[in-house]
Amino acid sequence: MYEGGIRVPASVRWPDGLGREGRVVDGFVHFTDWLPTLAGLCGAKLPDDTRLDGENALAALRGEGDGRRAACWQWNRYAPVALCNAAARDGDWKLLRPIITAAMWLEEEDLRMDRDLKYHPERFTDIRREPMPVPALPESPPQPLLFNLANDPGEQNDLAREQPERVARLQTMLEAWFESVERDRARAEV
Repeated sequence: MYEGGIRVPASVRWPDGLGREGRVVDGFVHFTDWLPTLAGLCGAKLPDDTRLDGENALAALRGEGDGRRAACWQWNRYAPVALCNAAARDGDWKLLRPIITAAMWLEEEDLRMDRDLKYHPERFTDIRREPMPVPALPESPPQPLLFNLANDPGEQNDLAREQPERVARLQTMLEAWFESVERDRARAEV
């Protein structure tokens, strides 16, 4: 969840389409923003009953803003764990929940499947196993870290102790996002 793992450059080429040739946008666009952005560019109307995680980033691509303000991420193996390998970003501020080893453990079968997925994806139509294992977690998860990405893009200086209110606000944002995603996932499994 550090910037080196989730932040990647993007390049858009559309001669005369956006009206801002050669523009560099430093604001961030989340990968979930591409569907609503492309739909907006094409004039496509998305279904009213479809809730998307992404936002239309066309204004940022046109140079009329800096893009998205807030986003959340989380990833671990098996049953999702909100406090493991998660991040919440709002503007220049980023809360990072470090990895909990127990939620990331790998069985030999999983390592084999990861290798096969990487080198032979055509062999798989489904990789889910039922029931989804729930990892045993420590009583005290690692403390969250807080970074100001404008001043510290390499995420070297943890400011969590100096900014407890900001940590609490970003943690609340991350928890609300996680609960929303889990509700959607539970509905999809029915």
